[in-house]
Amino acid sequence: MNDRTTLLLCFASCIAAALILLLSRAYPSLAPISLIFIGLAVWFCTNSQRPGFCLVTVAATTTLVLVFRFPYLTWGDPWQDYESVWEVIVQGSTAAAGYRLQQPVFPVIVSAFSGFLSIHPMLAQKMIVPLVGSLSVSILYFIGREYTDRTTALTASLIYLSSIPYLHWASQGVREALGIPFFLLSIYFSHRAVRTGRVSDILLSFCMISGLILAHHQSAFMFSVIFPVMTLAEIYLFRSDARIKREAGIICLILGFSLLVMLTWWRYRLSFIYISFIHDINKITPFHSIPGIVQVIGLFLLFICFAYLPSICPGVTRPLRYLMHWVSKRVWILQVGGFFIAIGGVVLLVTSLAGYSFLAVRYPVPMIFAGVLILILALIGVPEFLTSKRFPLLLFAAVPLILLGIGLTRAIPGIELLWNSQIDPLRFLGYLWPPVALMAGAGIIRLFRTDRQWQLGVTIIFLFMLTTTFPSIVMMGTSFEKGTIWYDNRSLVISHPETEIQAVEWFGNEKTNGILTSDRYAFSVARWLNTQESSVKEPVERPSPNSRYEYWLLTSRMDTYANFVEWITQVPHPVTAGERQMMDDQSVRMYDNGDAVLYRNRGSGQN
Repeated sequence: MNDRTTLLLCFASCIAAALILLLSRAYPSLAPISLIFIGLAVWFCTNSQRPGFCLVTVAATTTLVLVFRFPYLTWGDPWQDYESVWEVIVQGSTAAAGYRLQQPVFPVIVSAFSGFLSIHPMLAQKMIVPLVGSLSVSILYFIGREYTDRTTALTASLIYLSSIPYLHWASQGVREALGIPFFLLSIYFSHRAVRTGRVSDILLSFCMISGLILAHHQSAFMFSVIFPVMTLAEIYLFRSDARIKREAGIICLILGFSLLVMLTWWRYRLSFIYISFIHDINKITPFHSIPGIVQVIGLFLLFICFAYLPSICPGVTRPLRYLMHWVSKRVWILQVGGFFIAIGGVVLLVTSLAGYSFLAVRYPVPMIFAGVLILILALIGVPEFLTSKRFPLLLFAAVPLILLGIGLTRAIPGIELLWNSQIDPLRFLGYLWPPVALMAGAGIIRLFRTDRQWQLGVTIIFLFMLTTTFPSIVMMGTSFEKGTIWYDNRSLVISHPETEIQAVEWFGNEKTNGILTSDRYAFSVARWLNTQESSVKEPVERPSPNSRYEYWLLTSRMDTYANFVEWITQVPHPVTAGERQMMDDQSVRMYDNGDAVLYRNRGSGQN
């Protein structure tokens, strides 16, 4: 079979999988069949001599899995970003001052494509953002080719594009889907600028960092933490005395630029993020009487001292280099230590999940299995990353892993830009998984020596991970009963039925005075009404005819699963029969389509 035929077969398999997922909207039992064709596409990708095209096609298919499966935006976060898109469209301007979400890359891209292609902005968001987000898979592939080899890079990219931390966010069409590609490009070009010292590479890194800051604030913050640590460690462990001074200067230049642009933008456009950042600095450091921005400048000056120290006192690097040499000869220490750390982390995470200290939605057990599998494969691949060329990727993984561990143990509680009671760990794992996928790719190659074994192993692992990412109504086409291993609470909130959308649109067409609210998922759907005459607010209390809100939207789903004030720190409780009866007795039913009901409190007026 020639390479052209392989490419065509891969493309045809992806098209077939997409069509089956589209048909599964009406016939859910067809959904599992799509896995067969996606598996074939992966198999053809591993057989191709030029896997770049195949990789892009498979990445686009898996990233768009929710688009094929459901007609509307899913979950809740995409609707928040949809609100910012509507603000741009309603005001007719892409100027950052014209909308509340002061991260302009997302609304500008979506609104521009919507106008250019003459399509509905929701369709543009559902299609364009995941497709742009899938570029992170290609970026990881090229990063892997430069630091490792072609086979490891391809394996890592296939594992990454089916992984839960990536696919969970990229498939939704949210800001994270755009932030991660900018984040990876910023890390790559900044690190390359340090190695080459070329002015063109430095300017390119500045461009990527600027785009990152305008795309997603948390990704920008993670860059400012990960980049200096991984490059500073390289200086202390591997660089010759002749190169240390030059590389230290470039590192400080890039870090200084990123901090200056990031904090300036936050100060004048994202004031609530800036306030949170300064608050976090005051929590971490003991100098509470010193202004936070002064502390940031002091930390940056301290970093400059550490960066230039080896060029002034060459002897300070010798103990660390001796330790590195000793560990490289006894790699089993890293593997055993990493294994116990991983097991401890999984136990801690499962405990957190079961206790709802992190998540309001319990994720199914197979998702934990998939995460453990990747961590084990990564530990097997660790020995391949103790060379000077690959070691930066190990540091890339170590920094977010340490930060996540601190967050899970609450060692420094309430650090708002990294973790708190409102942040899903899956959002944070998006920064950890690219280097972990590269290590897992190396681990797979160490396990499967022959080409056929490698191709079969990659395909099986890919399908297992893709299935466990969305095991219920997305890939299986059905909701499993509570108590079974495949039961997935998310099947109740991942999609929004036509009846819910109809109720929101009906309310938007009414001339109303007052505030509408609902549970956190249905409320998110209604957020775009804020760009019209209606007002939609986040719920801070449970349904009641005596609440501060004039209008309530309740659906039948909320009788089984609802989340009002619990969010992710408490066990969510559905709407009780008593609450429903009280709303019926003491409120006015404005709208009822058999599933979604709009209530108006009797004390509120209506024009």
